[in-house]
Amino acid sequence: MIFAISPLAKILLIFALILLLGRWKWPMGYILLVASLLLGLWFEMPFKEVFVSMLNSAKASTTLFLCFIIFFILILSRTMKEGGQLQRIVSTFSSVVGKGNLSLAFLPAIIGLLPMPGGAIFSAPMVEAASQKRTITPEVKAAANYWFRHVWEYCWPLYPGVIMVISLTNIQLTEFILRQLPLTFLTIGLGFLFILRDKKAESKIRLSQGKNFAWEISPILLVIALILILRRGFNINQNLSLLISLFISIVWACVMNRIPFNKMGRIIFDKANLSMFILGVGIMVFRGVLDDSHALVGIKGDLYSYGIPSLLMIMFLPFLAGLVTGITVGFVGASFPLVISLLPGDPASYIQYVILAFGCGYLGVLSSPVHICLILSRDYFKVSLVKIYRELLLPLLLLFAGLIILFFLYGGV
Repeated sequence: MIFAISPLAKILLIFALILLLGRWKWPMGYILLVASLLLGLWFEMPFKEVFVSMLNSAKASTTLFLCFIIFFILILSRTMKEGGQLQRIVSTFSSVVGKGNLSLAFLPAIIGLLPMPGGAIFSAPMVEAASQKRTITPEVKAAANYWFRHVWEYCWPLYPGVIMVISLTNIQLTEFILRQLPLTFLTIGLGFLFILRDKKAESKIRLSQGKNFAWEISPILLVIALILILRRGFNINQNLSLLISLFISIVWACVMNRIPFNKMGRIIFDKANLSMFILGVGIMVFRGVLDDSHALVGIKGDLYSYGIPSLLMIMFLPFLAGLVTGITVGFVGASFPLVISLLPGDPASYIQYVILAFGCGYLGVLSSPVHICLILSRDYFKVSLVKIYRELLLPLLLLFAGLIILFFLYGGV
């Protein structure tokens, strides 16, 4: 009886299970491994075939590259944090722009360049300091801290969610970044127009102070420069070039911050790194079993027979996953293997749908009441979530409208 239900119903039930276990605080990597096993068995694959499919997906070169890239990103972020470099980045940036709207916006944005859970708590005191002697309500401070903290995650190549999408879809990193950049610019513009509205800009740019800021942010700049050099100058593929660039940047950050050997060991073997490594494996294993079980053929057939537009599913599944998990890697891992199955062909040839799915998922993340940065911003500025949402509602709606326009501009339906 349980095997007789339609492929689409099976997938939706598995998706619901993924979201439910995520709400129960199970690690997403383990959730996806369990879901992969259930998926294979439910689509009547013999247990041995399911095991082989999972093993082959786990040891594939694309999986290993993905996991080690994410691992290195976390080490770089943690190294800069432990060395006090994040605080120095913020303080040197403040000396460049002074106190005013630019500080209120770009201090959280600077912290946002490094992918760290709960990074909003680092920028919150800076936003508070930048707003001193100004009549700015706590909800505006909290909303600004939260909003501008997340302007880069559409396209910044140090974010694991971006790397995971690239690995799943085989889209070129530079193309993905360029296609996503308009959303970053739109997010910044909406933040200034609607969150920092009617706030007098008191910032004074002091370019003479920029040298110290450039020095402190050099590990991040080094990653980007090395990727371009290795890709364009030496024709090294994007996964290997990113891995090499991150490794060199980590070494440079260790030297800059004089990180002792024993502390570096604790950074490398932190259990949070292992959890993210397993998440990368879980995503690729789930995608592999989804392919090998032939579930995708059945799903497409069901959508056609039920008359459910695949475009609706491409938008809804990531948004729901983002809303429930409150984290980008969560919605990518939970929904993107399914989203890719709904595309009419190679994801790299239908990048507008990938952009749409990612944008909808990220809107879910920004709207999620369980997003750790939203919770931390609320607690720091001692304001209710309702008041923060009032500040965020219009920018979120306009961001969705901009996403739809961008989808059509890129050639969607």
